[in-house]
Amino acid sequence: MLVQFKEALDLLKKGHLVAIPTETVYGLAGRIDLELTLRSIFETKKRPFFDPLIVHVGNIEQVQDIFFEITKAQKILMDHFWPGPLTIVAQKRRIISDLISADLETVGVRMPNHELTLKLINELKVPLAAPSANMFKKTSPTCPDHVLNNFDNSVSVLDGGDCRIGIESTVLEVKDKKVLVYRLGQITIEQIQEVLPEYKIKKVKKDKSPGSMNDHYQPKVPLYLIKNQDDLKKFKGQTGEELILDQSAAISARILYKSLIDLSNLGVDYIYFNKKNIPKDPQWLAVKDRLEKASTKI
Repeated sequence: MLVQFKEALDLLKKGHLVAIPTETVYGLAGRIDLELTLRSIFETKKRPFFDPLIVHVGNIEQVQDIFFEITKAQKILMDHFWPGPLTIVAQKRRIISDLISADLETVGVRMPNHELTLKLINELKVPLAAPSANMFKKTSPTCPDHVLNNFDNSVSVLDGGDCRIGIESTVLEVKDKKVLVYRLGQITIEQIQEVLPEYKIKKVKKDKSPGSMNDHYQPKVPLYLIKNQDDLKKFKGQTGEELILDQSAAISARILYKSLIDLSNLGVDYIYFNKKNIPKDPQWLAVKDRLEKASTKI
């Protein structure tokens, strides 16, 4: 059900879950200092406990209670990209629950760029663990209706409108003079390099990082990535709809999940997208990543 700001705040204070708006996707949020609340996030999403959660803060001071230390490079990244779609992974303090970090010594933290959610966290005075407000491996929600449908109206949702970015944050970790990028979002490797010119930026795969699985973000019906129309002959007798994106990478990211959800609800057997429609441009890498992980292999 939809709730107003004060009701959302009261629910979080009592340890309940609330779906919160961010600039990326809606998150299923619970305070980080209550173990039962954290368990409820995993249970509600049917999310395995080996998949770590991202912590959302309302101000830099809260990070000091989460990270063991804040390095110069991390502070530069925070100053340039926060609030915004960047998650920074770093060594955690012992007080941070192992449920959040999936038993790792590190934890991912970001400051969302959404006025309503920042106000919520700052008034609560406790950071929120908030993975996407969907069932595990399914398409992420970018508006309140998506969340309500995902959980059959059983989750309280703070309405913050449609998400402006539409795909999840970039996730990275700074190690020595390297920046390891575990997941690409709106913030690109080139942008990171601009603010940390002396660092080597590298895209790597990490098993225990949000969005690192090969199959993720999947719609209710299969999404197939095709090379040409002849590939569709394999699905003779079935009905399919084409996913059409914009020529702008930013707009395509914003509409991607909504388009997948809308097409899934048309009663078709499958969705298809022609891979040739993705330009070879760094701005498109995050969208390409989501398409590949959301797709079913032919």
